[in-house]
Amino acid sequence: MGNHRDTTKHPTGACLRLNTLHCEAGEATVREVVDVGNAFTLVRNAYDHGEMRFRVALANLQTLTGTF
Repeated sequence: MGNHRDTTKHPTGACLRLNTLHCEAGEATVREVVDVGNAFTLVRNAYDHGEMRFRVALANLQTLTGTF
């Protein structure tokens, strides 16, 4: 699986970078950047949780079928 922590390949990460640039240029508030950062964290955590559940399910299936 790819490195999902690389924010350059994730739409939420791109939005975070864009909002950070807007804030640095004085076009966005710090709160907007923090909100996007929080959204990114929620999305990343949900992805991690889904990946963990997939790996556990795959391990259980491999154990049941005897294929590793």
